[in-house]
Amino acid sequence: MNYFDEVRNIIDRYKIVGEQILEDGTILIGKVPHIAPHAWLHNIYPVLSNEEVQLIEEQTGLTIPGSYGYFLTNYSNGLKIFSGAISLDGLRKKLGRSIENAWQPYSIFTPNNIERIKDAKPSHFFIGGYNWNNGSLIYIDNQTGKVHRCSKNSIKPLNTWDNFESMLVSETNRLALLFDEKGIKKDKDNPTIPHNKSASN
Repeated sequence: MNYFDEVRNIIDRYKIVGEQILEDGTILIGKVPHIAPHAWLHNIYPVLSNEEVQLIEEQTGLTIPGSYGYFLTNYSNGLKIFSGAISLDGLRKKLGRSIENAWQPYSIFTPNNIERIKDAKPSHFFIGGYNWNNGSLIYIDNQTGKVHRCSKNSIKPLNTWDNFESMLVSETNRLALLFDEKGIKKDKDNPTIPHNKSASN
């Protein structure tokens, strides 16, 4: 079993409250009407081609870490889990205001170019973040392969994982403990971000 199979095993538990596959292949799992009428707990997007990954590198002027490039081309073009508690960025392909056009990943260009943290190094590639209430970001250091969570204002690590795969598996498992079988957060006052400490796995 590879790491994304472990993640899917957790995500797929919520198919009992709904699943929808859109025309473009986007998979929506776990309808959560308590959040909004058209809200879903998990969003998995159609994979990118190698050419599209190269386009991201050309347009950002940065090197996509191998682990994340593999994720984008083999598993999902970004990801949103547990109502956006964690979102992984990808390539937005569609414009427009239709509901289906809304089911896209957050743009990978925003944290890497448009809103890049001033002290970020060229080896730092931002891949996503935590919910907007917290706004902390996730980046991979191309020099070490390690994954770090940081604030919106500084790359100083708040949490660290040995690699992308272990980060995604451990965080998915951690978040699953915070939600019930219908995708309702068990304790509204319990934050979905990890504690500020090294979380090497």
